[in-house]
Amino acid sequence: MRFRKGLLTLLGALAIAGMGLFAAPETAQALDSPEDAMGSAPQGVKVKGNPYFNIPDKLGTTTLGNSAKLLEQDQTTNRLPMDGIEISSYGGKNTGGAIWSNNRSFDLYKNQRLSMWIYMSADNSSWTKPGEGMAFVLQNDSNNEFSGTGEALGVWGVDPQSKDGSALTIANKAIPNSWAVEFDTHMNNTDPSDSSSNWIMGKQAPSAFDLGDGFGYANMSDNTEVSRTYDGEHIASGYPGDQGTYSDFKTFGTIQTGLLPSVGNYHYYKQVHRGLITDTSTLLTDRAWHHVTLDYTKPAAGSTIGTMQYYLDDKSTSTGAPVTVDNKKTKAYIDTKKLSADSTNSKVFWGITGSTGASTDADFPKNDSQNSLVVFEHVPGLIDSSASASVIDEATNSEVGTAGISGNSKVKVQYKVNYDSGSDSWDSIMANLRIPKGIQITSGTMQKTNDAVASNVDVSGLSGKATDGQSLNVNVGSLTAANKTATITLEGKTLNDKSYTTSDVTSNFVGTGEMTSATIKSFKITQQALMLNLNQTSINVNQGNDLDITGNVAKGDGTTLTNSKVKLNPTIYDAQNNPTSLPAVTLSDANPATGFTYHLASNSLPAGTYKLSIIASDGSGNYTNPQTVDIVIGNVDFGSSSGDLNYDATISGSGQLVSRSDPNWSFNINDTVTSGTKWKLDAEATPLTMQSTTGTNAPETNDTGTPLDGQLVYSDKTGIHPLTADAQTPITNHVSDGSNTPVNIASDWDDNSGILLQLNGGAVQGKYRGTVTWILSNTP
Repeated sequence: MRFRKGLLTLLGALAIAGMGLFAAPETAQALDSPEDAMGSAPQGVKVKGNPYFNIPDKLGTTTLGNSAKLLEQDQTTNRLPMDGIEISSYGGKNTGGAIWSNNRSFDLYKNQRLSMWIYMSADNSSWTKPGEGMAFVLQNDSNNEFSGTGEALGVWGVDPQSKDGSALTIANKAIPNSWAVEFDTHMNNTDPSDSSSNWIMGKQAPSAFDLGDGFGYANMSDNTEVSRTYDGEHIASGYPGDQGTYSDFKTFGTIQTGLLPSVGNYHYYKQVHRGLITDTSTLLTDRAWHHVTLDYTKPAAGSTIGTMQYYLDDKSTSTGAPVTVDNKKTKAYIDTKKLSADSTNSKVFWGITGSTGASTDADFPKNDSQNSLVVFEHVPGLIDSSASASVIDEATNSEVGTAGISGNSKVKVQYKVNYDSGSDSWDSIMANLRIPKGIQITSGTMQKTNDAVASNVDVSGLSGKATDGQSLNVNVGSLTAANKTATITLEGKTLNDKSYTTSDVTSNFVGTGEMTSATIKSFKITQQALMLNLNQTSINVNQGNDLDITGNVAKGDGTTLTNSKVKLNPTIYDAQNNPTSLPAVTLSDANPATGFTYHLASNSLPAGTYKLSIIASDGSGNYTNPQTVDIVIGNVDFGSSSGDLNYDATISGSGQLVSRSDPNWSFNINDTVTSGTKWKLDAEATPLTMQSTTGTNAPETNDTGTPLDGQLVYSDKTGIHPLTADAQTPITNHVSDGSNTPVNIASDWDDNSGILLQLNGGAVQGKYRGTVTWILSNTP
């Protein structure tokens, strides 16, 4: 017997030694700290200082301090300032954390959405069991609720470990009037009724919730629940304060609520898991960020049942682009009555709760704990926004799709961010714009809905190389219901040093309490065998002047062209986009491909606006993309006016100066000449003579052709100048600013200036008419 006892002792020692050997990799396994994890976190919003959120010091009515804390993140090259929330940390025992909306901000009778990134990790050695997890919670009690640690996750019922009990007993230990979706990382599947579990009630934390039944839906359109099994990390939902969420079981076993153990019957509880998502044992704690979207649809009219669809990993962590998920999405129905809400009192609190447990393994004291982090993107009840992004081929004015675009093509990378709705203005918006690789940006503008003109965007702050893809931060400012949209346009060209296949790139727009994203999908840039570059994008010359367009033609591979084989094939388009082919031009050593001049004579085009398109060829079957130049052949001409000049006056028997009846009378000169060009406008006027008038208001003297005792005059700061039929009176001398915008010559006239009517004392009542002749001429 002594020998056998010694043998058993020896075997026990070997087992302990073996365990030590196999445990060694655990210490070599690196663990990302919360700070390290935040370094790789995708873009989110700032939480600090935002009164929308509440991170209480103490958790509800418990004695627990709140383990949740802010993890502030500074701006980096590809990420704007943001915050993460650490709900729990690895090594913490029986801790709880929570962050809540400060007010009831989730409206159950409106469509709502919440999106966030979550990160959960232990050390990921094969010996470590993480725990416990987090939960998204809707509840109607207060902005500081918490049920308990361990398997309760801060929201589910806490097992009272009692000899008497029921499903209602544990339901009353949960957050009341609530619905939750859990992100559960610890399989709480210890069955007290199984003698092999060596369960002692009162000594060990309850851990039987995950023995409960699981249910889900075959697909989003299916309304019939099917049974689902789960044996690892999972996502599930239910009503924590509803007794139907729990199954009550009674068993006989050891009880230790005091110093000495006893035996007897006691109760334990399993949780019903609905809307179940389960995949692998490391569905969540893989030391990676996972995107979560909760998309709520309000009840139909007359109903109290809303629908919550939730998705895991529906965005790429690396690119931020949307991802189609199949086995990581499901839905749940929410009865608003169970949250004590109705269409009149429809808003509830929402928040994130989480907890750790306590390890029962002395060799692994950090079991049942983990880092649990959250980064918010979109939160409900604050601002709803949207964004889009695209690359536009300027030659066709169409979006570049998967078919791609040639190198050396003019493009616009355009971003639009929209304020869709909200309870307040969306302030302090910063845009982190991502530009696909293979595009060289040269300039940019931004224009909001209420902006008369676009403002320039400084592109000198571009980060990275065009060959690898660049980013640019732009201060958007504020958007409101009255000023909804900001459009940022970056101008540039596709590179032609090689062909490129771009990746999906996602730009983020982050403001107070809200962010939105826009993705440009992958496309191909195909290297051109032959490239044409023009040095001008627009030319303005006065009618009668020649114009020259310069540029170069080059091979995509950099080899030398034979000048005499290169041809320029021009086409001119008029203002109605009607094309006219112009004679081709063959280059020469005197007018080489490395720097050619294309000449248009003064008599080639009448005054007007045109677009010149040139395609170059090299004689070997290669053609360039068309390159265009906007041309304005400038001139001055009469434009629109308000019509006749009219004057109404009461005869007083003395002289008077009469203002125009229309104080906003206008007369435009169409000015398309180059900047600095001078032109002048003069006027002549015939005498005003009486016209035939009939009716009750006809004057006593009605002699047709009788001249008015008075005349039209031009009044300016130099004096009053009569308008006569035999002399030209100067009206304006103008120097063009080259903007090609009409000039209203009456824009600065008031009641005492411009063309007025001067009446003398002998004027009699009547209707008079005369003619003003305008003379427009160029001046040297």
